[in-house]
Amino acid sequence: MLKTALEAEGIPSALHNENMTNLYGGLISAFTGVDVFVYEKDLERAKKILNENENQNDNQNQNEN
Repeated sequence: MLKTALEAEGIPSALHNENMTNLYGGLISAFTGVDVFVYEKDLERAKKILNENENQNDNQNQNEN
């Protein structure tokens, strides 16, 4: 989802530890997380997009409860 959201806005990215998270689920992500790499020139836009995406997910979770 992270990579897709960034690429939809024209920001190339790479993820690190994504496979470990998929393999071990929430257990690994609780300790290591997933690193998102973007070009420095795209950093501020990427932060904004990821924050907006996180806020949308939070709102959806609240609406489901």
